[in-house]
Amino acid sequence: MYKVFLVDDDHYVRKGMMKLVDWQYYGFSICGDAANGEDALEQIMIEPPDLVITDIRMPVIDGLDLIESLNEKLSTKPYFIVISGYNDFKYAQKALRYGVQDFILKPIDHEEIQQTLKKVVTKLETEKRTKKYKEKMLTVTLVKGLLQEQDNLLTSDSQHLMFCHANQFTAIIIEVNGINKDAYHIYTKTDGFLEQYTYSESTALFELSPGKYFLCITDLFLTRNDLDLQTFIDNLYHFLDMDGIFIYVGITIKQLSEIKKSFQSVNQTIQYKYIDLHTNIFLYQKLQHLPIYNEDLEAAFYTKLRELIEEHHMDGIKEAVKEMMALFNKKRMTADAIHHVINRVIHDVLDLLRGSLGEEQRISNVKQIIEWERVPLTAIQLQSLVTDFLVESSKTLCSCYQNNVHATIHEIKKYISTHFDQELTLKSIANKFYMNPVYMGQLFKKTYGVYFKDFLLKLRIDEAKKLLRQTDMRVYEIAEKVGFNNSDYFVTQFEKMAGKTPSQYRKFIITRGMK
Repeated sequence: MYKVFLVDDDHYVRKGMMKLVDWQYYGFSICGDAANGEDALEQIMIEPPDLVITDIRMPVIDGLDLIESLNEKLSTKPYFIVISGYNDFKYAQKALRYGVQDFILKPIDHEEIQQTLKKVVTKLETEKRTKKYKEKMLTVTLVKGLLQEQDNLLTSDSQHLMFCHANQFTAIIIEVNGINKDAYHIYTKTDGFLEQYTYSESTALFELSPGKYFLCITDLFLTRNDLDLQTFIDNLYHFLDMDGIFIYVGITIKQLSEIKKSFQSVNQTIQYKYIDLHTNIFLYQKLQHLPIYNEDLEAAFYTKLRELIEEHHMDGIKEAVKEMMALFNKKRMTADAIHHVINRVIHDVLDLLRGSLGEEQRISNVKQIIEWERVPLTAIQLQSLVTDFLVESSKTLCSCYQNNVHATIHEIKKYISTHFDQELTLKSIANKFYMNPVYMGQLFKKTYGVYFKDFLLKLRIDEAKKLLRQTDMRVYEIAEKVGFNNSDYFVTQFEKMAGKTPSQYRKFIITRGMK
């Protein structure tokens, strides 16, 4: 309710104004009235109103002198409405210079005074919101500075803030877990929740990092709204009503300068995040005596996980991640220790991928996994993210391996094509390219549709045909030239493929050329 003070030397006019308007409807309550400017000045200085409605012509101090005095003496100036039985332009002109909201002639018109009050209320509401917003921003600036140990901010300039009038302060962190969650929505929703209560200026709310919001609650806010801390936290959690919301509550301190101690206790509370406590609300006072440990997993786990990835054992990878999450809880590991384990797993896998010519770029969620600590994640969300990353990494490694093998088989073909005149066997080539002979033979047939032996024989016979056409080399010389140690065996194989012996083939070519 805004306070209004009535000043008029006519008793009946004052009483009439009290009854003329439904003051409560417009958000006003009459805090006092006076028959002259002197009495009005004295009362108003004790309890300043938001609006003064005054007559101009009054004994001792008239209305305009009253307005002038109040403007000089009050730090927060009220709004003024002047009423007069005289339509005097000079009075109206002077009243406007003093910032009077309106000049109303007697007898007072009911509709006119209502319209004027609506304008005043609109301006008062705007001023109230602006003032409240500025105070909240100054409070946030103060708290941020104190968290950075800038104690020099606690000066007389900050003492006017309602926040500084409190006697107890409790740091809280509201955490929005999940990638691509609309975390800012939770900020605005929390701010709206606080605005439902009175004295919301005696709180501080701001973003700490993506998905994390700092809230400081004071005893002033709680007592004025007839709340205790636990009830407030429970009400806030149910009001936010979103999956993945965690609330961490620190210790309550009695000196604003020690707010960082409460903040540090909140961060200690976050260390319990991945221990299965069957709650989304973590209070330092309840958790501080529960043991948690900064441990690592055994080296054997990392070795086993790497083998599963290299062997492309998808089900095994999923089970290993489940086992890892279970170990976190069983060993009662701190959030920091868990972050260390996850980062070690990620970097081990990325090293594997980098060994495959930078193939980490082919992982669709590689950016998310590298920057996973930037956004809060629940245990389930973390398990899902890590599992997806490891499975996709294993598939990529498999693809890289297959591509490398296919690249190798092409190199083998190229090698055979340029060394067919030498003594070549499946085993000798497989050894040269560090492959299993049987697997190489199968892969060659699968890739080119022909067995290695047949491919090599065709190369040699085709080259022999070329030499028979273009040279006068003897048959045994050609056999040796194309890689046959036995000329008889060469003749036999040539006849099988060409349908003629080497001599018959040469004679056929010469005879056809003479026609």
